[in-house]
Amino acid sequence: MKVRSRWQILAVMACAVLLAAPAIAGDDGQGGGERSGVCVIDGAWVGFHDNPYLYGLLRWTAVHDPDSHWKGTMQLHFIGMDPSLGGLFPTVTSLSPTTGSLVRTGRRTFHYTMISYGVDATGVPVYIFKNNGTVEASPQCDALEVESIDFELYSAEQDPFGSDPPAYGCIPDGTIGFARPIPVDPPFCEP
Repeated sequence: MKVRSRWQILAVMACAVLLAAPAIAGDDGQGGGERSGVCVIDGAWVGFHDNPYLYGLLRWTAVHDPDSHWKGTMQLHFIGMDPSLGGLFPTVTSLSPTTGSLVRTGRRTFHYTMISYGVDATGVPVYIFKNNGTVEASPQCDALEVESIDFELYSAEQDPFGSDPPAYGCIPDGTIGFARPIPVDPPFCEP
């Protein structure tokens, strides 16, 4: 069999799997058999972490955007996070938008990595904040439990995915956060 034919067969098989993936989402009887319980967590979520390392209750919003059934990207916005990290970086006044990647590890589980830049008042990056963790969706796929595994603090000049250790250290975490989808709600107040 020619190499080109093998690639064509693999491409057709991959497309078939991708087309079948939405039909097997959720634990509520959709799909059945060995494939039941595959959660799709695309879309907008609101969540929180009570994190002593980041100085109290962190609230956040996230948007998960799939590249495929197995991986995707996410955009986060932290609300109430001290960008100076408790005065460790006194010149830092804000965080850049947080961006990350998500990879499926099971029917309802994922690993993630995300980064933000801590920037000073003039917009110059001071540090890179990198966070790694796990996500587990509820059996109904309508809630997430998010475990933050660690925080890595790199200098702004470092490659956060290179072989050098984080210039400002690594903090083991282990805190648990929770999130739920942002629904489209009817207005609470009538005009």
